[in-house]
Amino acid sequence: MKNIKPPIVKILLSISVILLAIIRFIFFDTLGEKIDPIFLFLLASAVAILILPWERLESIKAGGIELSLNKKQAERALKGLDLDRMENKQLKEMLLSKASEIELIKGSRILWIDDNPHNLIGERRLLRELGLEVVMVISSEMAEEILNIDNDFDMIISDVQRKGTSYKLNNGIQIHEGVNFIVKLRNHKDLIIKTLPVAFYAAYSWDRLKKFTKPAREIRPKAEISNTIEGLLNNIIMILSEVRSNPIKVRSEKKPTRIK
Repeated sequence: MKNIKPPIVKILLSISVILLAIIRFIFFDTLGEKIDPIFLFLLASAVAILILPWERLESIKAGGIELSLNKKQAERALKGLDLDRMENKQLKEMLLSKASEIELIKGSRILWIDDNPHNLIGERRLLRELGLEVVMVISSEMAEEILNIDNDFDMIISDVQRKGTSYKLNNGIQIHEGVNFIVKLRNHKDLIIKTLPVAFYAAYSWDRLKKFTKPAREIRPKAEISNTIEGLLNNIIMILSEVRSNPIKVRSEKKPTRIK
């Protein structure tokens, strides 16, 4: 079934719906009427399946089931990283299952804080293939400087362990600068910066990751955690899908700047 083209799928699906209509006609008798609204709906669905322009659809949702039809974004990402060669079946299946969400979040901006960015080249290239813009910084100071100049980000990805001084503000563990800095941001005067969604990504066991990030997860908005690429991507897609579902408020005219 892997290489079946859309026209063949349309025909097979249409035939399946017609068979359902025939089965209902033969075995069901609703108030003495063989041709009831459900029977007519099935026939109409069979016709619609044949005439709908599938190449323009992203997905069909009905009865709690989603059939993704256009997966170009996810397929480009897979091809870009050559995941078939890497045999990462779990990651490939996860991306393909979220093709419609990937299309929705395209163009989102992510601020990624990690003091070892060279170790993240694969993850960063994958996000770029998915149409996401990643701004990489290596310290809390760089992150804060960028945010104070430009708060137009949709989320933050952060490591847990790096050097920094944010622990002085919340009495946190000194080496866990990634967590301490997010706690610090939750008190920022800018509402957008203060409420930016966060996903921690670190090479810890799950129990240790939960324990170390607890200070940031206990305050709102709650931070997400992951220690695998599959978990990270799932968190990114989930967070950005929610962000994109809330419209951006745009003023009709520029607000005047107060002269000091």
